[in-house]
Amino acid sequence: MALGVVHLQCEIVMGNETSSGVPLRYLLGVLFVNFQLLWKPVTRLVVSYARGLPSAEFWEVFHEQLSLAVQGVKTPVESPTPGSLTLKCDALDDVYTRLNYLDDKPDYVNYRILLWNAMMEFPEVCEQKNRNVVLLFLTYVQ
Repeated sequence: MALGVVHLQCEIVMGNETSSGVPLRYLLGVLFVNFQLLWKPVTRLVVSYARGLPSAEFWEVFHEQLSLAVQGVKTPVESPTPGSLTLKCDALDDVYTRLNYLDDKPDYVNYRILLWNAMMEFPEVCEQKNRNVVLLFLTYVQ
């Protein structure tokens, strides 16, 4: 796992500018995984993107994830209950429920905390985007 993640460092990936946000989105998604040993190395890689990408490009992806975390805390994900989708076929209804049942729900509170902690490592980007940061922080305080 560590060798595969190292290849996602910003300096290595920067050759393909059209998809530079994709590895960053992947790394931010890894922070959803409830495995604490991954969080520090992945956060370091996210910081490499904060310093390596243009701040507007980085902030577009990062701000979207911060907003997603805020929205996820406000409205938790609910698994469909049996019978929530009215299908005429019981077998299809059962398949739908099994495919969409979330046994392990995303922890948006922890995800938001990890994102805020990561922001301490790239204050120069946060200073440039302080208007967005303040709005998100006020939402966080509420």
